[in-house]
Amino acid sequence: MKSISSKKYRIMKAKKIIVAILFMLIAGVSSVWAQEKWDMENLTKDQNELLQAQRKLVRANREAIKASLSEEQLVILQNQALSKKERQKMLVASFTSEQNALMAENRSGAQELKKQFRASLTAEQREQIRDRMNSRKGENRNELRESVKEKRKQKSKSGN
Repeated sequence: MKSISSKKYRIMKAKKIIVAILFMLIAGVSSVWAQEKWDMENLTKDQNELLQAQRKLVRANREAIKASLSEEQLVILQNQALSKKERQKMLVASFTSEQNALMAENRSGAQELKKQFRASLTAEQREQIRDRMNSRKGENRNELRESVKEKRKQKSKSGN
């Protein structure tokens, strides 16, 4: 009984790690700024549809990659001796040609939707996006960075 629950725990933990790693991989590919929740009332119906299509594509891509992982790749993801960055690097290095082709296809699909979305923006919407991005630089960004550092310090002190 104990080995079954231990096995289930490891599988659940592996799934969480897989989801986290895949999210990082796909988030790097997809347009982060397009997924941010910004003033949606300034978007047209077509623009909202493009954003929804992009989100659905990212989800589908994440699931496809997750389904294609081998046992060896799952072991890499479960290896707690490695940092997240090292696990991600080893995972990408272990991808088969089919998985690499899938990632390339995912990238191109996300880039195409990003291009379509950018082409649909009006000058006013572009200005709003630029203003929002610029407002996140500087002091606000530094405050966020400092708060993350502080939380990490607290976590490491507590032993997590």
